[in-house]
Amino acid sequence: RLGVRNTQLLAAYCRFDERVRVLGIMVKDWARSRSLIGSADGYLNSYAYMLLVINFLLQCSPPVVPNLQLLATDPVPVVDRKWGYEDVWDTKFVTSVDSWEGSDNKQTSAELLVGFFRFYGSNFDWRQLAVCIRLARPGVRISKFDLATETNVQQWYVEDPFDLRHNLAAKCRGVARRRIIHAMRETYTSLIRDGDWSRVCPAPAESARWLVKCRVVRNVTPEAMLREFAPFRLSRLHFPRNHHYEGAGFAFLEFSSEADRRAAHSKNEGYVQDCQLVMLDSMEVSLEDAKESWEYDVFDGLPDGGDASAAGAAAAAAEAADARAAGG
Repeated sequence: RLGVRNTQLLAAYCRFDERVRVLGIMVKDWARSRSLIGSADGYLNSYAYMLLVINFLLQCSPPVVPNLQLLATDPVPVVDRKWGYEDVWDTKFVTSVDSWEGSDNKQTSAELLVGFFRFYGSNFDWRQLAVCIRLARPGVRISKFDLATETNVQQWYVEDPFDLRHNLAAKCRGVARRRIIHAMRETYTSLIRDGDWSRVCPAPAESARWLVKCRVVRNVTPEAMLREFAPFRLSRLHFPRNHHYEGAGFAFLEFSSEADRRAAHSKNEGYVQDCQLVMLDSMEVSLEDAKESWEYDVFDGLPDGGDASAAGAAAAAAEAADARAAGG
């Protein structure tokens, strides 16, 4: 029910002013084109980017949209047990917006888009403030330290409009935050210079490899992973070196087509040796980030059915890597 109310709230904002929908689509396309989207890889997800858009439009002067939550009067309680105990959240907002007069803000979608990147790339104080559409309005600065969930100056805060315990940016990593801010500033500068949207948001190239990442614990071997995913035409396995000593790490499975990756997800929540698999679609930038902080061995996938000699070679390579680490 809480998810339904979230969807209805976004839809109400889009009905009030078409520019909400237009900016939401353009910002999410921009994030995808630059591999800046996906909470599994430590970035903001699509929903969080939409909240950024609405928060910005609420704070424009004059605002592009009114605050539909602040204007509502009749409570709409929803029970939620996401956090392991019962919460009752007030999900009220104004739903009948179709007959309202339009906004006094007459900026075009293009002008607002430029303002969006300037606002979050340079003007917004991420160290102190929260993205909070529940309370946002022109001239109001919302401290993230006044909200329900504990945070710190480095962590971004994007509050769910109803589930006040949920910070949608809680898992946004430092490298992701830096990349997003850099991309926003770069995009703003480019749009001011020549206004060429196709330059800052190019059509994504067809991926030559499709990645899945999953956590592997101490006893899992690359040989076991290669055998398990051979029927799904696994192209390569990027396996964390020395995870035996660290206790756990992330392995990246590389497939040559989206169909193969999708089929491999049938193993999600299954077991390889004593490790339950939690499989998450990933991006190349996430693999690059992982290799900056961890050493990886790369193994070619096995033929369908799993060739024993190839699996044995993988095991031997892993043992040799462990021996090198122990000797070094």
